[in-house]
Amino acid sequence: ASSMSKRLRHELVALFGRGRVEQADITDVADLDLTADRMDAVHDAAEAIMQRLGQPSRQREVVDNLDAETALVLCVWLMDTGFAGRLAA
Repeated sequence: ASSMSKRLRHELVALFGRGRVEQADITDVADLDLTADRMDAVHDAAEAIMQRLGQPSRQREVVDNLDAETALVLCVWLMDTGFAGRLAA
């Protein structure tokens, strides 16, 4: 994930906080607990974040309401997909 752009990293830090982004950076997807329920929660959260484009405090609220593991999976997934590049559009 070191190829992550500065802009993407900045967006992710704004959303998840530096600590979680650094944790996600060193997390192997294979080590995550990717149950069907967890992936549903991640998908729902990603959708909620996308619906709040241009509303960073409301995007942050979505993340703050997730449990730690779901937030971490979401952060890793956004890093991986480059999807987060569209979050602040």
